[in-house]
Amino acid sequence: MFIREAQWDDREAVYQLVCQLEDYTFDREKITILFERNLDNPTIRYICAELDGVVIGFGSLYINELLHHCGKVGEIQELVVDSNYRDQGIGGLLMDDLLKWADQEGCVQVEVACNQIRTSAHGFYFSKGFINSHYKFVKEF
Repeated sequence: MFIREAQWDDREAVYQLVCQLEDYTFDREKITILFERNLDNPTIRYICAELDGVVIGFGSLYINELLHHCGKVGEIQELVVDSNYRDQGIGGLLMDDLLKWADQEGCVQVEVACNQIRTSAHGFYFSKGFINSHYKFVKEF
């Protein structure tokens, strides 16, 4: 098993993992368009965990330059391991790669939002040194 940058050929595996993460079937065409656009964005890192030629995990980190932090802030947008491969340290490897990249890019902070129902993920983030210091409010359109 190894961690690598995502590639165009990973789009279907990433689509399946993102649907698994959200327990929702997204519009494949829209996800494909976003995936292609974001692959070429230098402020976004997409990575995959691969085992025997199969993508079993996906992570993404977006970097923004924020006034209220006076610098670059990374935000983990997706972090998912296929349900058949969880609790084997794969999520930790994905996280470590994303945090290393954020540090190399000069981020002053990395943030991650997590649905309140994902209590096992909360423990994972605490174990990686994250603290629960903010609320996230959402308004859907």
